[in-house]
Order: sequence, then C-alpha cells, then structure tokens
Amino acid sequence: MSAKNTHGKGGSAVSASKESLSFAYVSALLAKLSLNHNKPETDDQSIDVTVYGRKFDGAWKEPQLQLQLKCTSRKDCFDKNSNEIIIDLTNKNYEDLRAASPIPKVLVVHHAPDEQSDWVKENTHSIELMNMSYWYILRDLPKVDGKKRIRIPLAQRLDSQNLLKMLEDTSHFRPINNLELNNVK
Repeated sequence: MSAKNTHGKGGSAVSASKESLSFAYVSALLAKLSLNHNKPETDDQSIDVTVYGRKFDGAWKEPQLQLQLKCTSRKDCFDKNSNEIIIDLTNKNYEDLRAASPIPKVLVVHHAPDEQSDWVKENTHSIELMNMSYWYILRDLPKVDGKKRIRIPLAQRLDSQNLLKMLEDTSHFRPINNLELNNVK
C-alpha cells in the first residue's frame, strides 16, 4: 500500500483493513480445524482473539491460546540473511505478551502484499488470502527499555499444523517454544 493511501476503496482506514485481514487468516485456520474463538469487546490486554479447543486428549481437555494479531505490508521487514520477519512492538504489547499467564499468549504477524488490491485473490471457484502469518511466544523474554524489535524465524509459520500443535502442547501443559530464543533487539 502506498504511503499516500491511508484509506481503502470502501473508505475504511487501511490499518483497520489490515486487522481484518489478519483475523480472516486466523479464522480460516480455525474453520479448517473446527476450533472455536472469542474476540474481546475491548483490546486492553493485547489480546485480539482467544482460540478454544475441545476434546483434546491431554490433562486440559479444552486448551486455549490468546493471540495478538499484527499485520504489515513493509517489504523491508524481512531479513533474508537470517530468514526472519522483523516487527517492532509497543512497550505495552511487549510487556502484556511476555507477562506470565496460565493461557499461552502468541504474537501473530501477518505479512500482506504492498497493494491492498493484492491481499485477496478471487476467481469463480475460490478466494485465496495472500502471503503468510508467523507466530512468536514472548513468555520469559527480558524487560527491554525503548523500542521492542522482535525477530521471528520464517519457519514459524502459522498454519493448521502449528496451531494444532500449540493447542496439543497446551493440553498436556507443555510450554510452547520458539525455534530460536533471545530474538529481541
């Protein structure tokens, strides 16, 4: 999306549309896996959606995940040398997501094409949401002053397999771990 275009064709702010795109991506995965969700009326704890599983075989039969959804279309957010997507978080989001919680908190970052018209591909048989979302756990990361830059390995794609594994781990009270640690700069 060009810097001069702050509103889409329908008149809404592009930032609000990015939020909708992130949620649409997650919603598609939830539908595929028959998972339930809940969106809080107010987002004052850096949680955009809570995912609920049912009838899991671990000690916790109805595991949950709390997701903070972000979306970027910046081309410079990829570090090709380290195979990471980079996002800056506000201090509030960082502190909320790293805080101890019995329900795992997951940062989800969706990368969208630059042009809003390229976010969704349509044909007579289907629609396709473009690009990919990535996940990261901030639990136990250190307190950091100033800007919080998170580096997420591209291998941590949010797909149905990874989402289900996170819920299975939670069902068995196993921690969800990132592929690499200490990715805050």
